[in-house]
Order: sequence, then structure tokens, then C-alpha cells
Amino acid sequence: MIAAMLVLSGCSAGSAPATSSSSSATPELKVLSQKILQSTLATSAKKNLVPGAFAVVTTPDGTVSASYGTSELGAHRAPEESDVFRIGSVTKTMTAAIILQMVGEKKLALTDPISRFVPAVPNGQNITIADLLQMRSGLQNYLDTDGFATVFDQDMTHLWTPTQLTDFGFGYPAVSAPNTAFDYSNTNTILLGMVAESLDGTSLADIFQARLFGPLGMKDTRLPSARTTALPSPLIQGYQYGIFPINHRALLPADQQAAAAAGTLQPNVVTTQSPSWSWAAGGVISTAHDLTTWAHALGDSKLLGDTVHRAWLDDLKPMDAANPYNGPQYGLGIEQIRFGSNRIYLHEGELPGFNTIVATDPAHGMTLVIWTNLALSPDGQPTAKAGAQVLIDQLYRTKFGTAVLPVTTETGKPGS
Repeated sequence: MIAAMLVLSGCSAGSAPATSSSSSATPELKVLSQKILQSTLATSAKKNLVPGAFAVVTTPDGTVSASYGTSELGAHRAPEESDVFRIGSVTKTMTAAIILQMVGEKKLALTDPISRFVPAVPNGQNITIADLLQMRSGLQNYLDTDGFATVFDQDMTHLWTPTQLTDFGFGYPAVSAPNTAFDYSNTNTILLGMVAESLDGTSLADIFQARLFGPLGMKDTRLPSARTTALPSPLIQGYQYGIFPINHRALLPADQQAAAAAGTLQPNVVTTQSPSWSWAAGGVISTAHDLTTWAHALGDSKLLGDTVHRAWLDDLKPMDAANPYNGPQYGLGIEQIRFGSNRIYLHEGELPGFNTIVATDPAHGMTLVIWTNLALSPDGQPTAKAGAQVLIDQLYRTKFGTAVLPVTTETGKPGS
């Protein structure tokens, strides 16, 4: 996600069919049939006026996938697992992974100040690598600046350098002191991409390929060059109603929401854009197939080793200071939602034309990937998020919103 994080609520988006009560290999999970997944995806997509969507869920009972709608309005080609789309802020988990690999290699430490690598950062001597990963640096999000929005609104193919992006954020006062509050800022992850390039001495695209995509066999995943503004064929078009709501813009006016619901207002095509505007924070393109591989990688220690991976899953802090225990947590570039004894690690990607959810529950062997080619519904709801809300609530026997139970690190089971 570029604009907002996923915070699941206990409410479902639309009515959902009952999940099969057949016995599952994992008692906490219900058996998910292809028919149920198809119906769930369709219910949510129709409610939110999504042109096309794809979902794939893996549990110990097997892998189930479903497609809805069309990859291009008027073309009537159903989305497929191999279709390439923009994953948005799911990219942040990848940038975090390479930084954590470098921590394991002792090229840097989480306690290092960012000023060691990027001297121009305001108060950089007091902002650590961990602060950047955890969205606790206090640096202004460059997306929420007038300077960036003025150009982006007119031309999403504009070529940006990482320094140009961070300079927009640096031009505003800090929103908080370092390590005092969660504040989602893409400026943080752009800086981490700059750190990675300085340490490995090559482009971020090559670092992703060498450290992540190549070893994992993610053949259709890459960070395109700044000038590669189109997606590869077969074409998926990305859509949005009105102007993408960066910089705290108001939602689509009520009359236009009504026109969209009536079918008299059609969404704009926003597929063509430069990856440079989101780069390390959201520029990667991928497929549902490859992101399922990535979801599994988030849940195991092959990329990071046991010690660093354990820290990745355990080093989490509340996103909402008013709800520190039962609310969502954000850690070293990854989010966690909790209910009962369940822990789901995830990230949302939201940018013009696309919304994506990638989630994993290592304790129960569950992974989930959903993408849509409409980032926001006319009333401003992230569309893949809406499908994930319904699906997670169906898939687990413990209802979302159940008070959080302690879990032992060693077993993943409820503690005393």
C-alpha cells in the first residue's frame, strides 16, 4: 500500500456464504472450497465495483484459487494467476528483507543512525534503521506534500530520483520525535532503498533479483526501470474513480459515487505510470503465483536465517497507541493482526489502479494473496482489503475481534 495500511475490522464487506464444516488438517482453519472462495471474491468485488480480481489461498488442506471479472473493461478476459500487476507497498516487505539480510551479514545494525548512510536526513543522527523499518522515524511522507502531488496529479510517468522524493518529505517539519509514534511514511522506505544500494554497490532492481527473486524462483517479479511505464502483455488495466487520494484529498463526491454505482460514471485507466514515484516503497510488479511464493518466504527463515527471521516476526509495536494490545502491530517492514491465539503477518499494497494483500500465518500453514485492478471503491474502500476481511473471518474458527491470547514463541500455541 502506498496510501494506507490494512487494519482489519470485525465487520465483513457484504454478506458471505457459509464455509464448509468439513474437517480440516488444521483445527483452527475451516476447509475452504473453490466454490466458497469464488463466491466470496465475487461478493466483495461486485459490492466495490471492482472490474477484476484474483485470489489464491494455501492451507495444509491444499491450494485454492479464484478469478473474478475482467482484466480489461470491454475485453472480457478473466484475470489469471500468471497476470502481472503492480504490487504497491507489498514491495516494502522486500526492501525490509534485504535490509535484514544485510543485518545478518553484519553490513549494518538496526541501531545504526541513518546519517551514517544518508547524511542529509534531518535529525538523521537520532533516527535509526529500526525506526525507518518500523515507521517510527517521524519523517513526513513525501506523498502527503503539495510539491509531489502537483506533479503526480498531472503526470504519473514523471521520472523521479530517490533524492527528489525524500527531499519533499525533508521540507516539512517532523510529525513526531524518532521512536515515539507510528506514522506510515514512504519516505522511510525510500531511504532504506538508498541504504541497500550504497552497501551492495548496485541498483535496487539488481539487489532484489540477486537476493530475493532469483533464489526464490520468482521469475515474473521485478522492479522495472523508471522508464518502463507499461505492464507486460497480456495486459491488465488498472482503474480508479477520480483522482488517487494522496495528500489527504477528499473522497469522490457523493453524486459521483452514486453515478459510479448506477454505471453512468466509468473509472479512469491508470495503468501507465513510472515505478520511480514509489521505487523501494512500492515499485515492484509481480503475479499471484510469485506472491504466493513470497508469502511462504515471509513465514519461514530460509532468506534471513533463524535469528533474524525470529526478530522480524517478534519485533512488533502497536500501530494505535490507544489500542496497544488488541490492535494491529507493525514491525520491521511487516504488519501483524491478532485475534485469539492467531497471528497473521501481512502487508497491503495500494496505488493507482491496484490493491493487493499478501498474508501468511506460519503457525497454521496459511498464505493468502488477493489482488484487484481497482485500488479504491467509489466510497474509498481498499478493494482487496475488503475481500480479505470476509475471507479471513470465514477461514478461521476463532472470530476476528476475539481478545488476544498470549502465544509462546517456541510452539505458536496459547500460553498460560
